[in-house]
Amino acid sequence: MKPNHTRWSAGIITAALLVASAHAQVPISDFSAPWVVTAVVVGTGSTQVLPARTRKHLAIYNQSKTELVACRLDSFSSAGRPNGDVADLSGPGSVLVPPISGYQFATAPAPSNAVNCVATAAGVSFTVME
Repeated sequence: MKPNHTRWSAGIITAALLVASAHAQVPISDFSAPWVVTAVVVGTGSTQVLPARTRKHLAIYNQSKTELVACRLDSFSSAGRPNGDVADLSGPGSVLVPPISGYQFATAPAPSNAVNCVATAAGVSFTVME
């Protein structure tokens, strides 16, 4: 009995098409780019923790067990310069990050604005990942 090469070839082609189809459905994401992790300490006055620059990611993680951190993206003037917006624990425009939690800007690319942060106490440690 002769081997059925047609059936074998059709099976190989079908398997190759299935693999190619599955591979084509994997989305290309900026989240595969490496992250830069920076340890930051802030206090009760608004402080710039990241300068304005192009970045692929932006996430903030508050490591404190008791203190709040608020961060704000500095807006740009019509001339393209930072406006010097300050982070405020109770003001509009700031993202409040509770103890032992984080916030990630989900847009890609992430905002290129400078990031200013403030805390409810001096010496609060948190992590910025970009």
